[in-house]
Amino acid sequence: MISFVFLGLVLTSPALAEPGCLLVVDAHSKAVIHETGEDCDEPNTPASTFKVPLAVMGFETGYLKDGDNPALPWKPEYGVNKPEDKATTTPRIWLRDSILWYSRVLTREMGMKTFAKFVADFDYGNADVSGGLTKAWLNSSLRITPRQQVAFIERLIEDRLPVSLPALAMTREVIAQYQAGGWTVHGKTGTSYIAKGPLRLGWFVGWADKGDRRVIFAKLVKDTKKTSAMAGPRALKEFLAEAEAMLGR
Repeated sequence: MISFVFLGLVLTSPALAEPGCLLVVDAHSKAVIHETGEDCDEPNTPASTFKVPLAVMGFETGYLKDGDNPALPWKPEYGVNKPEDKATTTPRIWLRDSILWYSRVLTREMGMKTFAKFVADFDYGNADVSGGLTKAWLNSSLRITPRQQVAFIERLIEDRLPVSLPALAMTREVIAQYQAGGWTVHGKTGTSYIAKGPLRLGWFVGWADKGDRRVIFAKLVKDTKKTSAMAGPRALKEFLAEAEAMLGR
């Protein structure tokens, strides 16, 4: 009974009236086995978690070949905020390090018509890409709730997105992996400002496996005060700490 073994306290912990969300779903029964926070149904920018559907698009169109190809060199016209992003980047590095310029090269290769059709076909959040080919997912028009994030990951791991099976398999293979309490956690972070202000929101979404047990999750954190810490990595760190503690029960 994964629903009760995984977290142990689903029946005794009420939803917390605090910003953000932690939503964990049993991948087999589809039961919600843990839900806390006030924002599980609140649409937010997907930020860099959108690199997961972008990877599906890239592998389906053939522009992305595998985890190591194409290896694209950085060009000055791409611009970067982080000096470490001025490096040759592969699909695996792109997802692991959240390199924005690689996403923009990919979407420009697709063009708006193909890009918009993929987003609509994936039923991804509100599917609104009016914010533009290279920035709709960056605190702009495209919005998604934690519950919709879980639904998208469910379709990804169950081969239920309307693309080829190799595109889905290669996407799953290049997503970063972490360990927590004997579980292998596959996921993607994302960070953005809240309403373009000093506060940030952070995502960590994906799935986790241990033996024949599997869960799907979305973790959303929101700053309540100004901080220099990146919210996406914080969401990842908090999820792994929470998961390890809860999975040990």
